[in-house]
Amino acid sequence: MGNLSDVSLASYAGKKKVLSIVPSLGTGVCAASTKVFNERASALPDTVVLVISADLPFAQKRFCADVAIDGVVPLSLMRGRGFAKEYGVMITSGPFEGVISRDRTGAGLRRGAGGARLARRLLGEPR
Repeated sequence: MGNLSDVSLASYAGKKKVLSIVPSLGTGVCAASTKVFNERASALPDTVVLVISADLPFAQKRFCADVAIDGVVPLSLMRGRGFAKEYGVMITSGPFEGVISRDRTGAGLRRGAGGARLARRLLGEPR
């Protein structure tokens, strides 16, 4: 956590990958969903839970330390938004243009969703 190394899904070869994509760990909804994933992560054998946000690695590290997060791997989009575009979670119009939306998926299983649904997820409560 707080690491500035580049990471790809290949870095977690041999494990199932759950992606929790959030705009920022500094929002209540995203923090709550990350806490839930952290609690559930230990029950998932051979699985890594990656929490991907636009926060800087330093802010992710501070968040994880402040709320005792140790079961998920936080990853930052600080070097580019290519991931967000590839997975269809970049909001491309309206007041939230440029923000990534909350989403959860298994790596390589499903990519993207409709823009309106993404905006609702951004504003809604965690499931």
